[in-house]
Amino acid sequence: MSSARNAIGAVFLIGLLTLFAPAPSRAQPSLLGAPLIAVTTARLDRIVLYDLSGGRRELRFDAREHFVWGFTADGCRVIFTLGEPGGISRLYSARLDGSNLRSLVQFADLPAEDWSAWEPQINPVDGRIAFTFFRRETPPGRLTQETYHIAWIPAEGGTPQFYSVSGDEHSPVWSHDGAWLAYVAYDGRIPGPDAFSTVPPTPPSGA
Repeated sequence: MSSARNAIGAVFLIGLLTLFAPAPSRAQPSLLGAPLIAVTTARLDRIVLYDLSGGRRELRFDAREHFVWGFTADGCRVIFTLGEPGGISRLYSARLDGSNLRSLVQFADLPAEDWSAWEPQINPVDGRIAFTFFRRETPPGRLTQETYHIAWIPAEGGTPQFYSVSGDEHSPVWSHDGAWLAYVAYDGRIPGPDAFSTVPPTPPSGA
């Protein structure tokens, strides 16, 4: 009788342990220590984060080409573009575990297929993001025009404001103190007899 009671008690105890056992937890991404390095794979299909202790994390958001450009000023988010091969690209940020994906540029003045964001650079002081903004426009009765401008948005994203207006500016870079922004501007010229020559300008009338 005693052994039977013990057996019943053991079964009851096992039942309680099973009933109140904690539910399996969802696997969490491995923790990475600072400093971090972010790279894009050769296939452009994902972003890989490394820490100096050998930790590694892969981030893949969709089937578009992934290009990583850096981290936000506080180091808590990664900045990257997703684009179609030879087509439009969009600017995003996400947490270091890949969550909270955020589209950063809102621009309603043109159809979605006629503008792109590229080459983002993060201000090291206030987090502003400067980037190359491409747009394609076809004025009535005129040929399609493609222009490139240096634009910027706040760290949290928004509608772009423009630093340049001539239409052929690229590759912004912030100074270390965040006070200056350098970029490359091109000016068209009439080509001369070789790649290093320009046709001399026409002298003014009467000269």
